[in-house]
Amino acid sequence: MKNSALVYYCNYVLGTYNDGVTQMLVSVIGGIPMGIGIFAVWPLAKKFGKRNVTLFGFVLYALGSLICWAAPTNMVVVLVGQFIKNIGGLPCAYVFMALFADVLDHSEWRSGFRRGTCDVCLQHYRRCHSRNLHGYFQRRYLRRRLCPAV
Repeated sequence: MKNSALVYYCNYVLGTYNDGVTQMLVSVIGGIPMGIGIFAVWPLAKKFGKRNVTLFGFVLYALGSLICWAAPTNMVVVLVGQFIKNIGGLPCAYVFMALFADVLDHSEWRSGFRRGTCDVCLQHYRRCHSRNLHGYFQRRYLRRRLCPAV
Protein backbone atom coordinates (compact mmCIF):
# COMPACT_ATOMS: atom_id res chain seq x y z
CA MET A 1 0.00 0.00 0.00
CA LYS A 2 1.40 3.30 -0.99
CA ASN A 3 0.61 6.98 -0.93
CA SER A 4 -3.01 8.09 -0.67
CA ALA A 5 -4.41 4.56 -0.34
CA LEU A 6 -2.37 4.07 2.83
CA VAL A 7 -3.94 7.10 4.51
CA TYR A 8 -7.43 5.90 3.62
CA TYR A 9 -6.70 2.32 4.70
CA CYS A 10 -5.17 3.25 8.05
CA ASN A 11 -7.89 5.75 8.93
CA TYR A 12 -11.02 3.95 7.74
CA VAL A 13 -10.26 0.22 7.58
CA LEU A 14 -7.85 -0.37 10.45
CA GLY A 15 -9.63 2.19 12.58
CA THR A 16 -9.48 5.89 13.22
CA TYR A 17 -5.79 6.25 13.93
CA ASN A 18 -5.20 9.93 13.37
CA ASP A 19 -1.90 9.95 15.22
CA GLY A 20 0.17 8.78 12.23
CA VAL A 21 1.61 5.82 14.15
CA THR A 22 -0.45 3.30 12.21
CA GLN A 23 0.71 4.64 8.87
CA MET A 24 4.28 4.68 10.09
CA LEU A 25 4.06 1.06 11.30
CA VAL A 26 2.56 -0.20 8.04
CA SER A 27 5.21 1.65 6.02
CA VAL A 28 8.20 0.68 8.17
CA ILE A 29 7.27 -2.96 8.80
CA GLY A 30 6.45 -3.31 5.12
CA GLY A 31 9.64 -1.55 4.03
CA ILE A 32 12.16 -3.37 6.23
CA PRO A 33 12.50 -6.31 3.80
CA MET A 34 13.48 -3.94 0.99
CA GLY A 35 16.51 -2.70 2.89
CA ILE A 36 17.64 -6.08 4.14
CA GLY A 37 16.78 -7.95 0.97
CA ILE A 38 19.26 -6.18 -1.26
CA PHE A 39 21.97 -8.33 0.33
CA ALA A 40 20.02 -11.59 0.05
CA VAL A 41 18.41 -11.49 -3.39
CA TRP A 42 21.46 -11.65 -5.65
CA PRO A 43 23.12 -14.62 -3.91
CA LEU A 44 19.79 -16.47 -4.14
CA ALA A 45 19.41 -15.48 -7.79
CA LYS A 46 22.91 -16.78 -8.56
CA LYS A 47 22.21 -20.06 -6.78
CA PHE A 48 18.65 -20.79 -7.98
CA GLY A 49 18.36 -18.61 -11.07
CA LYS A 50 16.73 -15.23 -11.61
CA ARG A 51 13.55 -16.70 -13.04
CA ASN A 52 12.99 -19.16 -10.19
CA VAL A 53 13.66 -16.58 -7.48
CA THR A 54 11.29 -14.12 -9.16
CA LEU A 55 8.54 -16.75 -9.48
CA PHE A 56 8.94 -17.72 -5.82
CA GLY A 57 8.78 -14.03 -4.93
CA PHE A 58 5.47 -13.70 -6.76
CA VAL A 59 4.13 -16.68 -4.79
CA LEU A 60 5.19 -15.03 -1.52
CA TYR A 61 3.64 -11.77 -2.69
CA ALA A 62 0.33 -13.54 -3.33
CA LEU A 63 0.53 -15.27 0.06
CA GLY A 64 1.11 -11.94 1.84
CA SER A 65 -1.82 -10.41 -0.03
CA LEU A 66 -4.00 -13.35 0.97
CA ILE A 67 -3.03 -12.90 4.62
CA CYS A 68 -3.93 -9.18 4.46
CA TRP A 69 -7.19 -10.02 2.71
CA ALA A 70 -8.13 -12.62 5.35
CA ALA A 71 -8.27 -10.09 8.19
CA PRO A 72 -8.02 -6.54 6.82
CA THR A 73 -9.12 -4.89 10.06
CA ASN A 74 -6.62 -6.64 12.35
CA MET A 75 -3.45 -4.57 12.62
CA VAL A 76 -1.10 -7.44 13.56
CA VAL A 77 -2.31 -9.66 10.71
CA VAL A 78 -1.97 -6.80 8.23
CA LEU A 79 1.59 -6.05 9.40
CA VAL A 80 2.58 -9.72 9.05
CA GLY A 81 0.95 -9.87 5.62
CA GLN A 82 2.71 -6.67 4.50
CA PHE A 83 6.06 -8.02 5.69
CA ILE A 84 5.61 -11.29 3.76
CA LYS A 85 4.30 -9.41 0.75
CA ASN A 86 7.33 -7.14 0.60
CA ILE A 87 9.70 -10.09 0.97
CA GLY A 88 7.98 -11.48 -2.10
CA GLY A 89 8.42 -8.17 -3.90
CA LEU A 90 12.21 -8.19 -3.43
CA PRO A 91 13.10 -10.24 -6.51
CA CYS A 92 10.84 -8.13 -8.67
CA ALA A 93 12.43 -4.95 -7.36
CA TYR A 94 16.04 -6.05 -7.68
CA VAL A 95 16.12 -8.78 -10.33
CA PHE A 96 13.41 -7.79 -12.80
CA MET A 97 15.52 -5.35 -14.81
CA ALA A 98 18.27 -7.99 -15.12
CA LEU A 99 15.65 -10.39 -16.48
CA PHE A 100 14.52 -7.66 -18.86
CA ALA A 101 18.12 -7.20 -20.06
CA ASP A 102 18.35 -10.96 -20.66
CA VAL A 103 15.25 -10.76 -22.83
CA LEU A 104 16.79 -7.89 -24.81
CA ASP A 105 20.02 -9.88 -25.28
CA HIS A 106 18.11 -12.93 -26.46
CA SER A 107 16.04 -10.80 -28.82
CA GLU A 108 19.23 -9.29 -30.28
CA TRP A 109 20.78 -12.74 -30.64
CA ARG A 110 17.74 -14.03 -32.57
CA SER A 111 17.16 -11.03 -34.82
CA GLY A 112 20.60 -9.46 -35.05
CA PHE A 113 19.08 -6.11 -34.17
CA ARG A 114 19.11 -4.39 -30.77
CA ARG A 115 15.76 -2.75 -30.13
CA GLY A 116 16.40 -1.93 -26.49
CA THR A 117 15.73 1.79 -26.77
CA CYS A 118 12.04 1.29 -27.43
CA ASP A 119 11.76 -1.26 -24.63
CA VAL A 120 13.55 0.98 -22.14
CA CYS A 121 11.25 3.85 -23.11
CA LEU A 122 8.24 1.63 -22.43
CA GLN A 123 9.67 0.66 -19.04
CA HIS A 124 10.22 4.32 -18.20
CA TYR A 125 6.68 5.19 -19.25
CA ARG A 126 5.27 2.32 -17.18
CA ARG A 127 7.20 3.35 -14.08
CA CYS A 128 6.53 7.07 -14.26
CA HIS A 129 3.15 7.56 -15.85
CA SER A 130 1.22 4.53 -14.65
CA ARG A 131 1.44 5.93 -11.10
CA ASN A 132 -0.06 9.21 -12.28
CA LEU A 133 -2.92 7.45 -14.04
CA HIS A 134 -3.53 5.23 -11.04
CA GLY A 135 -3.57 8.26 -8.73
CA TYR A 136 -6.00 10.08 -11.01
CA PHE A 137 -8.47 7.19 -11.08
CA GLN A 138 -8.05 6.53 -7.37
CA ARG A 139 -8.79 10.16 -6.48
CA ARG A 140 -11.78 10.12 -8.79
CA TYR A 141 -13.13 6.95 -7.20
CA LEU A 142 -12.61 8.21 -3.64
CA ARG A 143 -14.19 11.56 -4.48
CA ARG A 144 -17.30 9.78 -5.75
CA ARG A 145 -17.31 7.37 -2.83
CA LEU A 146 -16.75 9.92 -0.06
CA CYS A 147 -18.64 12.84 -1.64
CA PRO A 148 -21.32 11.37 -3.91
CA ALA A 149 -23.01 14.73 -4.54
CA VAL A 150 -19.89 16.24 -6.18
